[in-house]
Amino acid sequence: VLPTFLIGEYLFIFLAALALIHAIRQDRRHVFVWFASFLAGSSNDIFFMLPLYICCVYCTFMYFATVSAWRLGLPTLAEACLSGLMGIMIYMPYDIIGIKFLWWTWHDTDPPISYRMLGVPVGSTLWVITFTGTFSFLIRTVYLNWRRSEAVAMVAVCLLSTPLMMVQMALLQLISWDRQGVPTLSSLMVGVGLYLVAIARQSPRRSLLKHPCGPFIRAAPDFSINLALCCYYAALFCIMFFGRPEDHVSDGIHQTYGPCRVEQKDFSGQVRHRYVCERDMDEDWDFSCPAAKGELPADYSDWYVVCGRAHRNRPLWVAALAFYALLGSFTYSRILRFGKRRSYSTSPTGSRLHGE
Repeated sequence: VLPTFLIGEYLFIFLAALALIHAIRQDRRHVFVWFASFLAGSSNDIFFMLPLYICCVYCTFMYFATVSAWRLGLPTLAEACLSGLMGIMIYMPYDIIGIKFLWWTWHDTDPPISYRMLGVPVGSTLWVITFTGTFSFLIRTVYLNWRRSEAVAMVAVCLLSTPLMMVQMALLQLISWDRQGVPTLSSLMVGVGLYLVAIARQSPRRSLLKHPCGPFIRAAPDFSINLALCCYYAALFCIMFFGRPEDHVSDGIHQTYGPCRVEQKDFSGQVRHRYVCERDMDEDWDFSCPAAKGELPADYSDWYVVCGRAHRNRPLWVAALAFYALLGSFTYSRILRFGKRRSYSTSPTGSRLHGE
């Protein structure tokens, strides 16, 4: 009843396995990043959600973003900011498709996810950028620059990635004059702008020879992840282009159904409606499909059937997927090819780096 979700699950499991193979073909630093992305992502989701395949999602967007940014030889802060922006290039198409095809459902009135673009909460987009950037920063600082043991670095990355991400999001909302806990487009624009400024200011100082991983990067395995990411973008684009959200049914746990406009406060003190109700809800799904039997869920139930809705503006969704697919494919291809060219460079002593 969720055919595209099945494709998505196996796609991310395949990409995570491919990322591990790529890491093994490189060196132990890459292997460390793979396991760190798995464990740090799982540590983050303990606070929010815990589906099995999501661990492979973390291995996909955090591993590929972090190690790809290494190929430019940027200073620490610029590298972390680039990783954050490259992480959202992988995650955003998945986020758009996931909500449209009922891979998950959002709380209808929760303030932190109330501002949305194509159904995707702005807070989700800002979270990916800041969380991936923080993860990359901790890897570079604790593990590569300070050269702490793998055990110490792993503990630091797993314990600090989520809190530092939350601090960043709070500061960005403060700078943009957003209400704390309710990120809007202003917070997102400020965050992306600051990340781009950091990259631009420090990019002239890039040097792969001076990067802690520079001498150890092998160019040949990078072709596999470049090809895999192009296939990933193509697969998600095909899901959006050929998929029919109205044929998707989600029978599982959702926001509790009940009386309209019953207010409650969440852990941060934000007021929301405790229950979702058909009369007031503003979601891209309904209860009209045969699987729901034309009946509304019983009051106070959180396990029920929801039905996907047909596109109201299909060209917009297709165009958005095409944009992110082209942006991501172009960015990763350029950066991985740049790293390959740099791997042919000569060091100050005349010895060649790992060119293949």
